[in-house]
Amino acid sequence: MSAFADELDAQLDEIRFGVQAVTPASRDGAGATATVTLLEGTTIDVSLSHRGVRSGDSAHDSVNSLLLNLSPCFAAAFNRSLADALRAVAEESGAEMVADVEEGEGATEEPFPLLPITSQQTLANIRSLAADARTVFIASYPKSGTTWLQN
Repeated sequence: MSAFADELDAQLDEIRFGVQAVTPASRDGAGATATVTLLEGTTIDVSLSHRGVRSGDSAHDSVNSLLLNLSPCFAAAFNRSLADALRAVAEESGAEMVADVEEGEGATEEPFPLLPITSQQTLANIRSLAADARTVFIASYPKSGTTWLQN
């Protein structure tokens, strides 16, 4: 099997939680292809080559990125999976969980884990933040070079 087929299979293993079915990757010329059945019931062909991950005219850096853009049901399953993983990490580390999200559009009952360094003042500032559809949030690891994006 080719390196592309091995890599495509590895990426497909990581997204199985958010799709109905996946066929194993098969070698296809200079790359590899597989078929994915989305939770919406749509079947797509996914290829991986030196040009990236593709489905039709859509090109992405990973199968996960492709599906986040193509499938609202996958995006929802991904978000649930991410929240579950964050919750598990928070429980393991004993971090505080925030569950008091205001009711309204976008409200959720799911708690969100906080870093141990999060202060009550930070939470108060977040709750009073006036955000609209034009608001952009930049979230990254500390010291990862995003300061220049703030202005």
